[in-house]
Amino acid sequence: MKNRLDEYQVRAYALSWYSKSVLTDEDLATIDGWYSAEEDEETEEDTENSNSDFAEDVTTDTEKEN
Repeated sequence: MKNRLDEYQVRAYALSWYSKSVLTDEDLATIDGWYSAEEDEETEEDTENSNSDFAEDVTTDTEKEN
């Protein structure tokens, strides 16, 4: 289910079942773990790439003419 729906949809669906006492706290923790792990991976990738993107020297057209 987590691959076909957005995170907010999965969480809303799970909370509706939780309120009916079909899901337990343990089930909600499992669902939370799906998205917490993905957020950590994306954060690590973003920080690795963010610094190297701006490492190149940038010249403008006016600098090339001089």
